[in-house]
Amino acid sequence: MSCVCLKIRCKFQEYLPVARDEHHEGVVNLPGGADYYTNALRHYTYNDATPEEVHQLGVAESKRITDEMKQVTTLLCVFNFYPTIHSESNIKKNSRLF
Repeated sequence: MSCVCLKIRCKFQEYLPVARDEHHEGVVNLPGGADYYTNALRHYTYNDATPEEVHQLGVAESKRITDEMKQVTTLLCVFNFYPTIHSESNIKKNSRLF
């Protein structure tokens, strides 16, 4: 093992015990993080939406876009443009077609 790899491995082993787990990730879990996040949202979105409202908007938009993609792929299959696309799993497997 090279010296660089050994140094990286040692630093990683030091870091790992104090790293945050998946339930405490993100700036919101740091001291003052919730206020920072809310202010960042206001700065970048130019409105007073709460973090929860922005999240719900994202969830709704993801659903809308997914539903629209399903309609388009259904039409493509009906008109035999892409006969191999006939299910959501095939859409994911054949995403290069889009």
